[in-house]
Amino acid sequence: MASKIFEEHKDEIRGYCFKSKLSFDKLCESPWCYNNKRLVIQKSEPDPEREKLGLADNIPTPSTLEIYLEDGKLRFEQTDITRKYLGAEEEHVVVHTPRVAVA
Repeated sequence: MASKIFEEHKDEIRGYCFKSKLSFDKLCESPWCYNNKRLVIQKSEPDPEREKLGLADNIPTPSTLEIYLEDGKLRFEQTDITRKYLGAEEEHVVVHTPRVAVA
């Protein structure tokens, strides 16, 4: 079952990712937790430290991005690991070619 927030605001979320230099593809591939007012994108990479705690499957993975629906508008909150797991700097590289004057 897909998140209602994601389904109804997919283009806005994609736009936020582009403006914030985050990968929409990575966001879509990440695990989610959600209800009607909140969508939490979670870290998808295994964490060996978590496994040492035992019952690791019962411990929520850290959130990489939190999206809230408030009065019909989205509010985005990045975490300290957003850039690490959802960063898309390499996907938005712009190459500037120097202009050479022709005599």
